Amino acid sequence: MRGHDLPGALDAFLSGHTDELIAFRRDLHAHPELGYHEHRTTRIIAARLAAAGLRAAVLPKGTGLLADIDGANGRAGGPVVALRADLDALPVPDEKNVPYRSTVRNACHACGHDVHTAILVGTGLFLARLAAAGELRGRVRLVFQPAEEIPGGRSACALGRLPQPATKSSSVWLGRVGIPHGRTSPQTSYMRWEKSSPSCRRRYPGG
Repeated sequence: MRGHDLPGALDAFLSGHTDELIAFRRDLHAHPELGYHEHRTTRIIAARLAAAGLRAAVLPKGTGLLADIDGANGRAGGPVVALRADLDALPVPDEKNVPYRSTVRNACHACGHDVHTAILVGTGLFLARLAAAGELRGRVRLVFQPAEEIPGGRSACALGRLPQPATKSSSVWLGRVGIPHGRTSPQTSYMRWEKSSPSCRRRYPGG
């Protein structure tokens, strides 16, 4: 976007789509689906992307999808970046009292995947607008991954992988979005973490 006011364009886009994206996220929150059962979620994502002129390809197991946004040189070997979001909910009850509380017994978006999905949908809509205006270079691949919370989810979205490790995953911490460099959170796994520090009489190590 050389010579273009990207922050201004993004602000203008959000001023007209914030309410829609909040409603989209809350709808997802009210209708959580567990891994490999994200059929409704997949359908409404595909429908919203299609309304923006994007063609989504549903993954072979029937949940999750990919959508490419081609800008200048996107189909001629130009740069490609993939953006990923996860779709599935957790098998836990939703105990809060809000209008968009989960309507599904023992299923809840307690890990924020509804937020991730809404962010990626909004990103896709914005990038599609840029591409239509000739202001996007290369290709952006949207990867909506199913079953992130259970083993095997990574293989479900293998079609979204790129020749280079260029996939970015969004995470949300306390109202902030973090985009780490390189690969992150590729699969369900476990690790042991230990911390040592000098002894002290207070509660905080090193205090």
